[in-house]
Amino acid sequence: TVKTRMALSTGGSEYSSVANTVRRVLQHEGWRGLFGGLGASIAGIIPYAGTDMMVYQTLKDQYADRNPGADPGPLVFLGCGAVSSVCG
Repeated sequence: TVKTRMALSTGGSEYSSVANTVRRVLQHEGWRGLFGGLGASIAGIIPYAGTDMMVYQTLKDQYADRNPGADPGPLVFLGCGAVSSVCG
């Protein structure tokens, strides 16, 4: 909310700094004003994060199944993380 208000303010006179913006929002809207839109942000992040973690874990499990007893090195973890980030 603070970042959005500062970006959308015209001329910079309405919200001159982060502290000023927080103070004004608290005075005019209370604590609920600072967290407006948080629910929508969380609702948008949960599917992304869930997909990312699921793909990462699936790739690690596939590696472990195909290479029993082998200790996956950093490059395996890096590869799993890169692919899961693309998919998520």
